[in-house]
Amino acid sequence: MNAEMQAQQMAIFLAVVARPGSTITDLANVTGHSTASVSRNVAALSQTHRKGMPGLDILIAKEDVLDRRNKRISLTPKGMRVMAALEALLN
Repeated sequence: MNAEMQAQQMAIFLAVVARPGSTITDLANVTGHSTASVSRNVAALSQTHRKGMPGLDILIAKEDVLDRRNKRISLTPKGMRVMAALEALLN
């Protein structure tokens, strides 16, 4: 995927795999990282990084239809393929 992927990013990715549709706050609580750190890492794992640079495109943040202040985080099709490859390696 990317040799430069940080451990925090992998933890966030795996938390989304375990809990699709989580919010930034949910992921911060699960991983023990700050909401700012989770938000920054979700951006890096999304299609476009916060600095306008290309991200890894394995997560997507969509506005919560019930509460527009929140974004729900889930896997992209590429993220699903990455997880399938990880599962194949573990089996």
